[in-house]
Amino acid sequence: MADNLNLLAADSEIHQATLLNDRVAEAEQRWSTCMADHGEGFNDPGEARESVGLETRSPEATKIAVADFECRASSGLTTTINAVLAELSSDWLEQNALVVDEFVAERDIYVSTARGIAQSLGVAN
Repeated sequence: MADNLNLLAADSEIHQATLLNDRVAEAEQRWSTCMADHGEGFNDPGEARESVGLETRSPEATKIAVADFECRASSGLTTTINAVLAELSSDWLEQNALVVDEFVAERDIYVSTARGIAQSLGVAN
């Protein structure tokens, strides 16, 4: 039986590896430099989000959000994160094809069983 928790752990590991990737770190440095050029001294986007907190409608929060948006684009941060995430995910899927196939097969069994129950109760076609 495919272990959903292992799949969730793998997803978490892939995201963590993405954030630690050298290309992402370089893009994040470009983002930080851009933010400094906008008068905002943040090392990473998480720090910028934390500085705003729940106060998302203040003029300062708006200024930070606009700078963040512009800097993500000009630094290539979002594009780089997405590319690295796709690469690492693809690698994991290739290395774990049997686990994925087992998970899909189990899901199909559960869906079929649920349909059968729903039909027997007259709540599905």
